[in-house]
Amino acid sequence: MNNNIIIAITGPSGVGKTTLSNNLIEKSSFVTPRHTTTRNERLDDIPLFYRYLSHDEFKNKANNKEFLYWSGDNEIIDKKYGNYYGVLTSDYEVVSTNDKIIVFISYKDIDSIRNLISKGYNIKIVNLVYANLENSMAKRLNQGLRNHSKEEIEKRIACAKDYELRFGEKLSSPDILKISTDITSIDDTYDIVLKKLVRKR
Repeated sequence: MNNNIIIAITGPSGVGKTTLSNNLIEKSSFVTPRHTTTRNERLDDIPLFYRYLSHDEFKNKANNKEFLYWSGDNEIIDKKYGNYYGVLTSDYEVVSTNDKIIVFISYKDIDSIRNLISKGYNIKIVNLVYANLENSMAKRLNQGLRNHSKEEIEKRIACAKDYELRFGEKLSSPDILKISTDITSIDDTYDIVLKKLVRKR
């Protein structure tokens, strides 16, 4: 196992995951592997960040054990809210020689990530949250290139509330760094992660 650090970033839509990642990449030489998803491409997606697969293509790769982790390693697609996400082992291996790596995870992935930690991966989980979920999330999703409809925003807020209820106990674990990004500035969020998880080593 390489002696690197992997920052696993999670949180609801619009909470600042990409912004934190960009700061870590630009200011602290982090890298991120290509991620894989079954959702459609969005206007604000970073070019070449995602592999876009059909559900069947994704499931075949999962069945062939080609993923480092994927959507909580579920056996059934979560039809209520959508899509599969994950990182192929081959894509992780491309960046694995770097000593600072970022991956994006969902709340469903917490157990899968802890399983990787038990196997020797040096993964630190960062949970970005809203102190005021409904108001702050709606405001963030109405900004920039996101171009979400009112119905889509309402769906994303409902999903975030549901996931907080379902995974709240796991997310309150002391080994997860929690930061409210509607209270903490972008620069301060970056500094907290750097101080508590990176420079601490």
